[in-house]
Amino acid sequence: MTRIFLWVLAQPFLNGNAIGTLWVLGFTRRSNLVFDGGFDRGLTSTSTRWQGFAGFTYVPHRLW
Repeated sequence: MTRIFLWVLAQPFLNGNAIGTLWVLGFTRRSNLVFDGGFDRGLTSTSTRWQGFAGFTYVPHRLW
């Protein structure tokens, strides 16, 4: 599963906005184990230029 997002964050103390794109890739190994990762690219001078992340979610049993 691949997702692409455009995000906007208002920064009232800096009198500006931060804008960027978020690119995400997720892989479901089992119904209770998901691996994901991606990167973020800032498009304005007040946003972080490049940022990467990776992680996983594991649920040992049903929650309901």
